[in-house]
Amino acid sequence: MIRCLFDTNVIISAALFNRSGPGRALTWVLQNGTILMSMALSEELADVLDRPRFDSYISRQEHEEFLIVLLKASELVEVVDQIQVCVEGLARIRGPFDGTRKIGSR
Repeated sequence: MIRCLFDTNVIISAALFNRSGPGRALTWVLQNGTILMSMALSEELADVLDRPRFDSYISRQEHEEFLIVLLKASELVEVVDQIQVCVEGLARIRGPFDGTRKIGSR
């Protein structure tokens, strides 16, 4: 069984646009695997979805229902290590990143 951890931005995109790439990916994992969720990630999701700028995309009730379904379907995990990655650090390793190519592409 597949277990996936999604970035906050991916989950927000899935909540707002369920037919988008992130929406389809999240739906697929919900149907075929397990989503991993930390307390910090669940709190961040609730905070971000609570921002007024998202009100035109998703109602408060819909965002609460989305979070409930997501949390019930997720496996709660404890974060033991945090990895800090920044574009500037990758640029020193791979060369300048000007936004026109994906990081890691040649």
